[in-house]
Amino acid sequence: MKKLFLLIPVLTILFFACKKKNEPAQENTPSEPIVTEKGTAIGTASSTIIGSAGGELTNADGSVRIVVPAGALQNNTTVSIQPITNTLYESDDTKLAYRLSPEGTNFLKPVTVVFKYTEDDFELTTEDLMTIAFQQQNGTWKVVPSILNKQNKTLTIETTHFSDWTKTGGFEMAISETTIKQGEQTKVYVKSVDQDGEMGNLGISAADLEGLTSVGNWEIVQGGGTLDMQTSSYKGFVFRGTYKAPTNITSTVIATLRMEVRGFNKIKDPSQPGGVRNTGHMILFGDITVVTDGYVRGNMGSINFDFYSPNITAHVMGNLIQIIGGNDEYRISLAAFGNAAGTYTMGDITIGGKGWVVFDKTSGTLQSYTSGYYSCGPYAESVFSTAKLFIDELPPVGGYIKGAFHGPLHRVTGNCGPEPHDVNVTFSVLRTR
Repeated sequence: MKKLFLLIPVLTILFFACKKKNEPAQENTPSEPIVTEKGTAIGTASSTIIGSAGGELTNADGSVRIVVPAGALQNNTTVSIQPITNTLYESDDTKLAYRLSPEGTNFLKPVTVVFKYTEDDFELTTEDLMTIAFQQQNGTWKVVPSILNKQNKTLTIETTHFSDWTKTGGFEMAISETTIKQGEQTKVYVKSVDQDGEMGNLGISAADLEGLTSVGNWEIVQGGGTLDMQTSSYKGFVFRGTYKAPTNITSTVIATLRMEVRGFNKIKDPSQPGGVRNTGHMILFGDITVVTDGYVRGNMGSINFDFYSPNITAHVMGNLIQIIGGNDEYRISLAAFGNAAGTYTMGDITIGGKGWVVFDKTSGTLQSYTSGYYSCGPYAESVFSTAKLFIDELPPVGGYIKGAFHGPLHRVTGNCGPEPHDVNVTFSVLRTR
């Protein structure tokens, strides 16, 4: 849902799925740093060799560009950009992070990295609050000064080291679970960047709240349900609570939440006066999807798909686990040879521990994408995707099979060789047999 306010910057909710240790800090405590696991490589890395003369590398879709100046490296070095799962945004599979390699390299001169953004990123934050963060060795995330160029739609940073990087916002509302079933609850709260650039769940301390004049005015704009918010003793700020979904829905409902914040000015940008972007009054929005009976959600590049009951099924027949979702435009089938939760690599589906995934574009001309392809040459052989299917929960009949799929599927064209397309899926579907 798009919204426009004259003279007021608008910030939409960051869909961030956090672990228990990342839930909002308790009353009268400082902000708690956000700590996540490292992401998992998905898709195909883009690489080139750069030496002492310098050079450039742009990834396949043009979303990330590295510029290495002359003298930054002493020897020829393989530089690469690898898309990875974004553990900072686990509940949003459309957001990727990028592993810049070789990790741990200390450059003799700063290297420039340019990240492109699109209007899709505005669903997570406003343009004025977009910035770049990298993951530190202890699992925390640190925002670095970034130059925002609205005309070219880029964020540019300089770094002397490589690690895992992502686009993010400096002040965001967070939702523990962005897709829940009717009657269920989810935590809503605020996370922000401190003066040192470290991302954390907003706590109550002078350092955390410096410059803030108000945080609150929460409400449900549409979709029903209830909000149980906690009011702080500090200036009456309200930045955490619980949303409970309605219980009497008959189809999928989008619940939109709203809140306001004033006085957050900690987005460092070398191109701005004083090196800081002044954001003023912000209105934050965010959506929670409330479903009646589970979901299969994901994307293949710019194609997003959301399947809900009755267009989803999950069952186990012998040693075959299968999850299917579809509509008039797209259909996906995820299968694993096994009878337990675990990680399934792509391969021959008749072999234990292997998985097979098919995604079809069914409207117009049929297009199919699978987890395997044939190699070229006189002896064509089956080659399987590097993707993995994760079955996180496999309960008895009546429970919900939960998991995810990340990695490339290959378009079926009749020709040999790979044609990879990165696909990300999460699912929670009622097991019927």
